[in-house]
Formats: sequence, structure tokens, C-alpha cells
Amino acid sequence: MVQIGDMEGVGSKLKEKLVLYDYNTVQQVAKAEVEDLVKIDGIGAAKAETLIERARNFVEEIAAKRRETELAQQEAEDAEEDVDEDLLEDEDADDSNEEITEEESPEEKTGE
Repeated sequence: MVQIGDMEGVGSKLKEKLVLYDYNTVQQVAKAEVEDLVKIDGIGAAKAETLIERARNFVEEIAAKRRETELAQQEAEDAEEDVDEDLLEDEDADDSNEEITEEESPEEKTGE
């Protein structure tokens, strides 16, 4: 949750008013209705609409950044798994080469 004071356009006086009416976070304002915010002294319909719109945009931006971060983390994890798989394949190839070199040559088998 993002504190309401962290949203652009919300100064200390407006923050105090919103908090007084239990609008402590940007998410709470984003869910508010104009009819609710106009009950707060000094907030008219136009200001309430603007606050709600800004809050909703802010919440959307946060969600988009979160999705980007999650996608980047998933891509990094996938890349790490690919590297691990490549390393395992390389180890398997090394093991099979060792098996070939460890076998006795035809001369060793006949004792020559």
C-alpha cells in the first residue's frame, strides 16, 4: 500500500483531511466515489474526480511496474534454468567422453 501523501498533488493539508476521513492510502482513494470525497471539507466534485483519477492512474502504474518486475524475474529464472540445463548436458557429454577414454585399447585387451 502506498501512503496518500506519496501521491503527486497531495500536499500536507489535503493529506491531513483525507487521513481524517480514513483515506490513508492511494488505493483507498482510487476505490472512493466522488460522493464520498465531497463530504470532506474543501473538496468539491471536480477536485474529488481529479483525486480519484490520479489515484487510479497511480495504482495502475504501480501494477504495471510490478508486472514488469515479475516478468524480468521470471525471465532471469528461466535463463538461469537454461544455463543449468546446458551445464548438465556438458557434464553428461564429459562423462561419456571419459567412458570412452577409460576403455582398454585393443592392444591392452590382447595383452600386447
